[in-house]
Amino acid sequence: MTSASETTTTKQRQTGPDPKKDRWVPWYFVMFFAVIALVDSMFVYFALSTHTGVVTQSAYEKGLNYNQVIDAEKAQAALGWKHQIQAIPDGTDHAIKVIINKPNSNGITPIDGLTVSATITRPLQGDYNETISLPADTKSGVYLAPWTFPMPGQWDISIAISGDNEEAYHATQRVVVHLKQ
Repeated sequence: MTSASETTTTKQRQTGPDPKKDRWVPWYFVMFFAVIALVDSMFVYFALSTHTGVVTQSAYEKGLNYNQVIDAEKAQAALGWKHQIQAIPDGTDHAIKVIINKPNSNGITPIDGLTVSATITRPLQGDYNETISLPADTKSGVYLAPWTFPMPGQWDISIAISGDNEEAYHATQRVVVHLKQ
């Protein structure tokens, strides 16, 4: 005499797996690869439509001249100059202010008679690059020029300074601009 559990087990062995469930197995593989293709296509779209990541134009050529860059930085450090770069609110506009001085044993000596230019760029948008000249404001090492920021946010101000004796000085400062309405 057979018990009820032996009869159920025997029926399962005779009928095998459910054919309705088996027909979906190939579709699971298709769906898996479709999801992978969808995610990969999203990655490609975002990679092509967002910031390129290019920070330096002609990076390879600049890399070849790296020893010259190091020598220029050493020469700049040997000058002993110190700088301050500011974007000062002036009504609805701003003024770009650069202060150049040289600390010494008697305090601070302002450096006058320099040619100062500032390149103002928006870090994430290359459409807003502009270079302006900063004339000396007074004989106190202060160089000042008005400039209107087209929008609020972060801006990079890169200064290039040259003197009568072939001195070269470069610096960059990131500023945050809040525009008044």
